[in-house]
Amino acid sequence: LFRDPVPTLESWHRVALKATAEGGTGYFDPSEAGFAECVKIHQRVVAAGCDVMVIDADRDLMQDPEKTMRSFCSFSGIEFDPGML
Repeated sequence: LFRDPVPTLESWHRVALKATAEGGTGYFDPSEAGFAECVKIHQRVVAAGCDVMVIDADRDLMQDPEKTMRSFCSFSGIEFDPGML
């Protein structure tokens, strides 16, 4: 499950700016977002010969949650339950 890094980082940056305006630290370091680590995990899983299912949180899950969860369940070998939604 991932989100597009650009809008995600833009959102985090806006939050940091708001915190600065409200007297907070406004600390923002995009390298701490974890995207590089996600890429490394994906590469290791693929290199190990495992099947991978990538879900875009905005495009897949938010646009059609039931279809996405049914696909995930099928991929994972688990039974879909409407309560998952």
